[in-house]
Amino acid sequence: MTRSAVLATGVVIAFAVFWPGLELDARIATGAAALAIPAIAAIELNGSLASSFRRFALAYLPDTCIRPFVLLAALLILVALGATLTAPLTAGLFAIIIIGLAVVQYLLLSRTVPGAEMPGTEVPPRYLRIWRREGPPLVLVALYTSFFADVDILLVTPLLTSADTAIIGICLKMALLVGFAVQVAHQVSVPDLADAHARKEHGHIDSIALKAIGFPLAATLVAMLVVALWGETILSLFGPDFTGAKVPLLILIGCQLVRAVFGPNVALLSVIGAQRQNALLAVTALVVLVLANLALVPPLGVVGAALAVAVATLVWLSACAVVLSRVSGLRTDALHVMSRALRDRG
Repeated sequence: MTRSAVLATGVVIAFAVFWPGLELDARIATGAAALAIPAIAAIELNGSLASSFRRFALAYLPDTCIRPFVLLAALLILVALGATLTAPLTAGLFAIIIIGLAVVQYLLLSRTVPGAEMPGTEVPPRYLRIWRREGPPLVLVALYTSFFADVDILLVTPLLTSADTAIIGICLKMALLVGFAVQVAHQVSVPDLADAHARKEHGHIDSIALKAIGFPLAATLVAMLVVALWGETILSLFGPDFTGAKVPLLILIGCQLVRAVFGPNVALLSVIGAQRQNALLAVTALVVLVLANLALVPPLGVVGAALAVAVATLVWLSACAVVLSRVSGLRTDALHVMSRALRDRG
């Protein structure tokens, strides 16, 4: 990971320095932003490690809550002091904040996680072979879930006007803010799922899945209700052209509701060792997304783009549920875990 991050940093800096036609401000801003790449990679890696040790605040807060608020506060202070905000200044400030957060996260993690220091011996070749075999599918699934919105925006750009592309982009980002609750709840359940699977406590897996369903299910239902009642008002904050996008936004938030209903089945597939099947399902969902966009966007516009996301999401999660059931006999969907919980209580 270190070499990849350094390589990416070097490539971006080389682009900033040598690409013809770039203005000086753009070169400086791009170079400053490139310096943040290793820190971003470190936060992602250490965040995953912290999550595996159930240090969830250390895993999620630095990049999702602390960084944006610290950056906003710093920019507001500069404005209050009369400074002119420029691209190089903002990019440099972002790089300084993200590097600082990466250092603090590492120091806190190294105090509590055993073996956080560099190992004194080389990694055994057997472990390297396992990583090379199982790592790429895990990375592929992570890329699909992390960059889904960005990929979809790229797919619909040739099919929509600039204004409609902006509308679906805003709706996707707003829906993913709601989906963040789903994602965190599922990721938080992964260590417990792994422990229960290792001990072959399948009944305990059901109770963990139930906990991972409750909060995101409530959050997505509340979000849908808020958008249904005040969607036009919320969307008008982005401009008058966005007020008519309530239906696409409801569809996209409905996709997050579907994720909540299906439970942490994607995470559990990786826990039980079905990484390759998980990666294949992610690729299949991406193909479905492409085809659905081609079929639905030209006649239906922004609504068609939202429906394409819904089709791809439903196909992906349904397929994950089927594969999970066939491979392990486990289910994480709300219908199963809630009915079993009611049966156990009765």
